[in-house]
Amino acid sequence: MGGERIAEQVSKSLRRLRDSDHGQDLLEYAFLASLISLFAVGAVTLLGQLIDQVFWQNVAASL
Repeated sequence: MGGERIAEQVSKSLRRLRDSDHGQDLLEYAFLASLISLFAVGAVTLLGQLIDQVFWQNVAASL
């Protein structure tokens, strides 16, 4: 009997959480911020590699 009551309460809580849209905006902003940061890291990495190649090619050519 006690286990059924706990299972019912958990089920109600999960249904309420699933149906609630409270906090959805925060999740969307967090997702957007993570995508922007991933793009920024990728762009800086590629730019750094390009600068590194150009710089070292000039250094190697001058030696």
